[in-house]
Amino acid sequence: MTEEVTLRWAASSEATAASTYGIYSDVTTSGTFVLLASQAATDRGDGTYTPYTTTLNGGITDTDIEIVLTDGTNFADSSYIAIGKESILLDGKSTHTFSTCTRGVGSGLPAAHLTAVAVNAMHESYVATSVEFGSRNVVRYRITHTLSAVESIASELLAIVPTVPPNDNLSTCYGVLNDIQGNPLPSIPVRLTISDAGDYYADTGELMHMETESTSTDNDGYFEVYLPRDVAHAGSQTYTLTVASGEAGQVIYAITTVADANAFHFLEAS
Repeated sequence: MTEEVTLRWAASSEATAASTYGIYSDVTTSGTFVLLASQAATDRGDGTYTPYTTTLNGGITDTDIEIVLTDGTNFADSSYIAIGKESILLDGKSTHTFSTCTRGVGSGLPAAHLTAVAVNAMHESYVATSVEFGSRNVVRYRITHTLSAVESIASELLAIVPTVPPNDNLSTCYGVLNDIQGNPLPSIPVRLTISDAGDYYADTGELMHMETESTSTDNDGYFEVYLPRDVAHAGSQTYTLTVASGEAGQVIYAITTVADANAFHFLEAS
């Protein structure tokens, strides 16, 4: 499986014309990072290499698509911003308000943000072409900033390509499990339980049988299971996703909504 991956990040707050960024990836071996490319820092448009910054004027939930900036002068439609760890595509600009933004761009998820938090423009980018995923679903990237021979981490990103479900009645529910230091956790049990009886596929009348599906995380900490899309079945189906086994470290999620999409992160539906 070969994909093109676009990486975007907020420039280092210490970036100058002498700065370079290193793009590292573990595409060859999970967890082993090798240098793919080095590139010079990019002028943001006014002779400066640090990101345009402002603050959020009013808190937002994880579902809001309208974002109001304290000062939107240096921000435009079709540009990307970072609020915390979330990447957002701006659109619908009117002075300082962007009314139709796309939340959780890339592998990150939408999150709630408080008023007055920092907002950084993401004007740096790199396109990795012909990325060979092979049998993997996750490739990790590490962006470093180097100035005066001092290298520091600028950003860490994931490229995730969930498996396409076997038919259009299903959606792929996926997730990635790491330890507290960000290292992938392999071989962690994951169990999906379908607990309701009487649900059936609306297009065929096939009854859904109550069952438990078990899997485990791979070497990248990645797991996936298939779930019926809400639009594809009749009834009040609910699901229980259990990550890890036994009381120690076990976390249980109730999934109540499955979008009409090929894939979704389990946290988006729990």
